[in-house]
Amino acid sequence: MEPNRYGELNQRGKLMSFCASITVSSTGAITVMLALRLVHRVAHATTGDQRWTLSAWNLKPLIKPVSFQGKLYALQPILRMRMVKIYKINPPCPNANEGPSHLPLPEKIAECPMEKISRMLNFVECGSELLVVAYSDASCSRLVVFRFADLVRGKMEPVPSIGDNALFVNERCLCVSVSPSKGSNSLASIAPNSIICWHRLPGDPGFVGLSRFEQYDLGTGIWTPASDGDICQRPPPSPHTLIHHIFACCDRKYW
Repeated sequence: MEPNRYGELNQRGKLMSFCASITVSSTGAITVMLALRLVHRVAHATTGDQRWTLSAWNLKPLIKPVSFQGKLYALQPILRMRMVKIYKINPPCPNANEGPSHLPLPEKIAECPMEKISRMLNFVECGSELLVVAYSDASCSRLVVFRFADLVRGKMEPVPSIGDNALFVNERCLCVSVSPSKGSNSLASIAPNSIICWHRLPGDPGFVGLSRFEQYDLGTGIWTPASDGDICQRPPPSPHTLIHHIFACCDRKYW
């Protein structure tokens, strides 16, 4: 691929990489916030606005933004301090003179030392909770799940189980119930209490330097293939399964 073509696709990918949050006021006014990773800022607009307003501040880098209960949350790795900071971005506040609303500054709500979290993968909404999925080791072989509320309280203890749920983790994330007792036969190959994501296989000669679509069992710590075929570098093989459709929804390159 030509270098300028690659740069164009990279910029387009960053432009498409945003997260939206929606709130509705007591009067019915709808406010939308867009976390824009390309410019490290947040744009917002409310019912009646003629254009988007860009935040006066920037949060650089703006990593893994997620919308939860009307607010935006984002990560900011600080490598020199070996920690990851988590910020909350509240909806815009109206000005006293009834002028354009403005976004308050991002609020730092948690600091996570990299000794316990080697690399954060993403936030995942599961039921009424927000979870954080991360690698606990530098070799990226062990996954852990934290309750977001615990991290805010300063508690760095991973949850032992996510029950009958399976977490699909990529650019977008999804929590799916795979309880056999609830008739989840269409996801028979996905085990409860598991995480499905791209996983590097440095020890496999057939996948040196590449990633494969795998599932990680939180109970046993074992990685297994999540589906037939390699869908990392090409579209899922036909016939497509529900697993392929779910994971394709989590990655914009399939859109």
